[in-house]
Amino acid sequence: VLLHGAGRDGQSMLEMWRPTADRHGLLLVAPNGGPLRFSALGRYAVTSAAREAAAAHGLAEDGLYLFGH
Repeated sequence: VLLHGAGRDGQSMLEMWRPTADRHGLLLVAPNGGPLRFSALGRYAVTSAAREAAAAHGLAEDGLYLFGH
């Protein structure tokens, strides 16, 4: 799960991490923070998105990692 910094978006994180993901077979989830700015509600949305992506690709939740600003 990749969280962008102020003034950026999820796409900017995907572009930065894509070579690493390709090299190591990682699934990337990079939501846009928008007005929520990963607040309490935003954290729930991020957690839900990560869990759904893991389940859709048959990945265990204990293999989720969070990176960002």
